[in-house]
Amino acid sequence: MLTINNQPASILLLSSLNRIDYYLENITYSPFFSKYSPGNVLYYATILDLISRKARTLYLLGGDHDYKKRFNGTETLTYTGKISRFN
Repeated sequence: MLTINNQPASILLLSSLNRIDYYLENITYSPFFSKYSPGNVLYYATILDLISRKARTLYLLGGDHDYKKRFNGTETLTYTGKISRFN
């Protein structure tokens, strides 16, 4: 969470199963602080943190948002499916 004057400005939620590959689940910011781009600031700080942890991959999941292109990301086609067991 990024705060400005002790007020929440932006929140980012990551998940990981192996501490090498990370999934950005959600990033949001307070409209009150939007002129400071707190979502982008927190996104950048998160990337720096993951680099320091020697993370291998940061998956940005669905959506065609500009922030996903800002750091020269690579678009990869992914599929969703369901596996079930028949009895």
